Amino acid sequence: MTYSNVAAGAKIYASTINDLILYGPARPICMLQHVTTGQTINHNSNTTLTFGSGTEVFDDLDWHSTSSNTSRITPTIAGRYKITATVVWAATTTITACTVFVNKVGVGVDSSGNHKPNATNGVATFGGIVNTWADMNGSTDYLEMTVTQLSTGSVSQVTNVSSSGRTTFTVELMRAA
Repeated sequence: MTYSNVAAGAKIYASTINDLILYGPARPICMLQHVTTGQTINHNSNTTLTFGSGTEVFDDLDWHSTSSNTSRITPTIAGRYKITATVVWAATTTITACTVFVNKVGVGVDSSGNHKPNATNGVATFGGIVNTWADMNGSTDYLEMTVTQLSTGSVSQVTNVSSSGRTTFTVELMRAA
């Protein structure tokens, strides 16, 4: 049962009320991860990450496409969203600074930097985590994750290393408008 059915006159059952009390209303989520193919980020270059085939962990309401505008998450419900963006770099000692940005329709919402994320033991390293909120209109607003890194050259993100983490971009509806 959906809330729109109730608004149209559908019956409300005790089991539905019990589920709402126990679990709260369902909150749609879109979670993308670079699992098998990462992206190489050039030195001193803001790069918008793309998430193609095989990157969708959850996409409850088809907010993301793996074939067009693959960098975007476009929520279809107006409301307030919780956004988490995490970049994980392949083991390297050359990065001196990196920043993760969350952008709404191309404009920065929030960012987080990590200076000298050193992976001295050949272990992948976290480059920054952004936890933020944004109000979305449910039609034309979209979110993207952008990263930049300073080093002696190009650096790749980590992939398929669950113990070290993965580059992840998550958008979750917290409250409909």
